[in-house]
Amino acid sequence: MEMRHTLLLTVVGPMLALASDRGLVRLQFLHEGYEYRTQLRALLEQLRTEGRLLGNDGASRAEGAANPPKVRAKEDDTWFAPLIQELGEYFCGKRKVFSVPVDLRGTDFQLSVWRKLQGIPYGKLRAYRQIARAVGKPGAARAVGQATGANPVPIVVPCHRVIGADGNLVGFGGGMSLKAMLLRLEGHTLGTRPRVIAPRLF
Repeated sequence: MEMRHTLLLTVVGPMLALASDRGLVRLQFLHEGYEYRTQLRALLEQLRTEGRLLGNDGASRAEGAANPPKVRAKEDDTWFAPLIQELGEYFCGKRKVFSVPVDLRGTDFQLSVWRKLQGIPYGKLRAYRQIARAVGKPGAARAVGQATGANPVPIVVPCHRVIGADGNLVGFGGGMSLKAMLLRLEGHTLGTRPRVIAPRLF
């Protein structure tokens, strides 16, 4: 299993980017740039562990199966140039849709939720229960929240566009301040409390 990685220095802080030949696998917020190598090692070990539980066809297999796949990773800034450009355009308000390929890895339920997140248009919002209905699990709003929180490529897969039914901002790996910033960037009005409110003219 070949992976590429780099450290991105963005306007919202440092991020670890990891990709396979098929696309972006992980986009992870870091508190400080020096966490990059430590978090990368932990992430690669996680991928090795997940590889032990899945065969080449993605089917489950017994834990501890022989010959777990090797995960090789190299630093490659060049591969991530399109991502860097698109993130920069997004933060400047010039990009509404990302075109970089993603390689999403998760359970069938997680994948179904993440695909619905990809379909939320720029500047629009969805509640967890709306996503639950859209994936055919109307009573699974809490599970949708967990899957949304596990989104491996935030911003590119816009989990920040999912809020509570009452307008409260909940569940974002980058923190509520960043979620509020992204929603404001996309044109939403927020009150002093962490919730989206309808805009008022006067």
